[in-house]
Amino acid sequence: MATRTVHPTPALKRAYGDAKSENAFFQGDNATVLATAQRAWKERFRLVYFDPPYNTGRTFAEYTDRTSPRAWAEMILERLRLIHPLIREDGALVAQIGDTEFASLHLLLDEVFGRDNRISTVTLVRSAATGHKAKNAGPVNVSDFL
Repeated sequence: MATRTVHPTPALKRAYGDAKSENAFFQGDNATVLATAQRAWKERFRLVYFDPPYNTGRTFAEYTDRTSPRAWAEMILERLRLIHPLIREDGALVAQIGDTEFASLHLLLDEVFGRDNRISTVTLVRSAATGHKAKNAGPVNVSDFL
């Protein structure tokens, strides 16, 4: 199946590939992309995978994962509100998060999508707190959540 790449400029002027394709790759800030997609892709997706910043307080080469809890919640709420109209009635959103903002994300998802639409929380073990390489000076986060 063909894929097209869309760069979210105001008029989406730079697009590559088959414009009639069911697949698209967007490059840009996700809030801009989601706002751009509102009319064209309303209720189109059966599955949305949402991987927000975990707000761990760490700095990575690509970005800083450190904002105040309030700023993080405002950013996530904006994006969830933009995602909601894109999901079909029979669709689902899967959000992955660590334990730092796990509770906050649950509350935001409930606010936007409704508590009755929450199906389950899945715990993913991403590492082990023991072993010959372990240096556990304190609590160790070994799980992510879907």
